[in-house]
Amino acid sequence: MTTGRAPLFTGSGSTLPLDTSWLYPQQVEYLSSLVDMVNTSITTTISGLNDTSVALADISRAMTGSDDASHRWCTDDPWAYGLSIYSGYDPANWTSLAPFHPTPDGQRRIAQLVIPVLDSLFPSPTTTTTSP
Repeated sequence: MTTGRAPLFTGSGSTLPLDTSWLYPQQVEYLSSLVDMVNTSITTTISGLNDTSVALADISRAMTGSDDASHRWCTDDPWAYGLSIYSGYDPANWTSLAPFHPTPDGQRRIAQLVIPVLDSLFPSPTTTTTSP
């Protein structure tokens, strides 16, 4: 089983969050397109295997909650660490040890998307009872 990458950037035409404010909008757009290219490559590769013992857990919507609320960087409740998420607004204090990785809430959301795929690949064995 494999996963793709969850998109972190909001794309073009949006207000850039602090963590990408030092980039031009075109650079953010380019970085977003790279994530899309990687995800397309992974999906194409897994599909091309035609092997039911290999599966892809789609985490492209991992930064949205079960209520479909967005939890990307520009929101009040981001589910991925940026450079500044816990370091304030001064770049001199950007000390995040895990930039671009999910927070505990983000990890829980990814698990919600991965576990059903794992369950389909490795179903629980059925229990049988025997009469004495």
